[in-house]
Amino acid sequence: MGTIINDVQIGKDTRIDICSQSHGRKRVPMAQTLSFTPTKAVTLVGEFDNRYPVTNFETFEGVDVAFEVTMSDQNDVEAMIMDTNLDSNVIQNDPAQHQPVTIFCNYTGHNSGYGYAAEYAEGLRVSAFPTTSNLKDATKTPYSFKGTRYLRVAGKKGQKCSIQYDRFTRGTVPVVTADDNPLDSNGAGTFDKLPITLPLAGGANGPNYIRVKKNGQIVESGFTIVSSTFTASGIADQDIYEVWTVTQA
Repeated sequence: MGTIINDVQIGKDTRIDICSQSHGRKRVPMAQTLSFTPTKAVTLVGEFDNRYPVTNFETFEGVDVAFEVTMSDQNDVEAMIMDTNLDSNVIQNDPAQHQPVTIFCNYTGHNSGYGYAAEYAEGLRVSAFPTTSNLKDATKTPYSFKGTRYLRVAGKKGQKCSIQYDRFTRGTVPVVTADDNPLDSNGAGTFDKLPITLPLAGGANGPNYIRVKKNGQIVESGFTIVSSTFTASGIADQDIYEVWTVTQA
């Protein structure tokens, strides 16, 4: 087999994950479409006696995320946006009680077989979810979200790159998930894969994480990430830390 020059992404190789406030991560089942659309506004500033704009500034206005699932598989999605138990016999969808979610997607190269790019969006709230039916095809529900933060990461040609989700817990937590990783008595836990530092504009090094949440709330302090170890300070029983990082492992 020759050297892979370019790789391609197709839906069959793509995993879409949705994370609720308190029920961890769930793969979006039977997704038929997917789109991330970050939007920005650019404003030109002029002045009298000058025919050319003197400056401009840009504003990030948020991100739109959309995917479509078959109606028979929408219960898992709706449990996540309601932040309710996925194992309930009946799932309620009440738009007045929708909660913000995080959605991220890892793209696996069809030729290489490893993750080479990923997209992340947070603070997402459902904006529309019409159900469409016809005579021959399965009934489908397209979900549209509007969010507050967007990030895309990609490895250079031939380089691995993906987003990983880790859930560190202390003691007996109300909701147990397959991602749970217990913190020891010192508040330390180990990442599944080594996180990397993200580069910033101008060549500076940024943080080695995308986002950290404690009990569903964003935190910027009270923890450290050194190599493959996550350490939280001031931990208490039932604390849950969710950490999104970028890895090349």
